Amino acid sequence: MSQMSMKSYFKDVRSLHSNLVVT
Repeated sequence: MSQMSMKSYFKDVRSLHSNLVVT
């Protein structure tokens, strides 16, 4: 796995988590 895909993956997870927490 490349560094870029790891970063984008974590970014998606973070935004997903934020949405769950906010809701």
